Amino acid sequence: MSTIAIAGASGFLGKLIVEESKKRGHEVVEISRSKGVDLSTGEGLADALKKADAVIDASQVATPDAADPVQPIVDAAQTLTRVANDQGVERVVMLSINGVEKENLQEFPFYKARFEQEGVITKNAKLPVVVRSAQWFEFVLNPAGTEEADHEVRVQNWDIQPVATRSVARFLVEAAEGEHGEGVVTVAGAERITLPQLTEKVLAVRDDSRKVVTVDPALEGWVTVRFMLLRMRLFLSRTSSSGCASRHKAVLASAKPPHLTPPLLFSAFKAFKESGHENLPLTWCETPRGCLSPLNSPQNTRTLLLVLA
Repeated sequence: MSTIAIAGASGFLGKLIVEESKKRGHEVVEISRSKGVDLSTGEGLADALKKADAVIDASQVATPDAADPVQPIVDAAQTLTRVANDQGVERVVMLSINGVEKENLQEFPFYKARFEQEGVITKNAKLPVVVRSAQWFEFVLNPAGTEEADHEVRVQNWDIQPVATRSVARFLVEAAEGEHGEGVVTVAGAERITLPQLTEKVLAVRDDSRKVVTVDPALEGWVTVRFMLLRMRLFLSRTSSSGCASRHKAVLASAKPPHLTPPLLFSAFKAFKESGHENLPLTWCETPRGCLSPLNSPQNTRTLLLVLA
């Protein structure tokens, strides 16, 4: 029997990790703000880890829709590993996301935050274990991949290998016990399936008669965004060289279809602002038709229209 500290113990998965740890005979120290321990500030953390043999980090100090989740998550990871080392904690197990190492996924701020968190854990912890989890069965209707309406559910056509949260909790505790070694490991279910297929099965079990409509994955929309941004940068470079930037403007249009999620729009705006042409007026409207008004510009004003659809 050992003592396992669990960061994020009050969360959906954290509660299952606590339950699994106790079931396997371990002493448990719950780390959460409700228990007086704050990963962001470090308050109460030293006392919480004083007798711990291992710590499982299933915390979420920033939400996936946060404008900038990277710094809060990285800062919390640095605080956790520093205090864990000071208190002699041998093993640090971190819950991460399967595929987070892929560059295209890191265009999404939350994925980038998790990937950088992995770097902090593997670099600083004495015995680091990063567990990359596949999609959870219980989160099949996650807004990141589905859009629910009264009569239908629009689902992005992802290939997934879903796993039950209880299985993830058990795997994390096993990792804290040393069963899965060190480094980066992946936990996934036994069956490969598409997200629309899984959604149909879940709705059937729930006696939900809504139709499942398959749509293109968000990453296909992101390819469109990347192409548009390249065109935009070319336009901006020509604007600068012509010496008449004051007579140019840009309009970002999007009908926000299901395959174009808010993080993509956020990234488009961010890339524009970081392009070095922040003084160039940027207008956003929901449809190209709605952009007709902004296009009524003074004579000799060139307008770049980016239609993300």
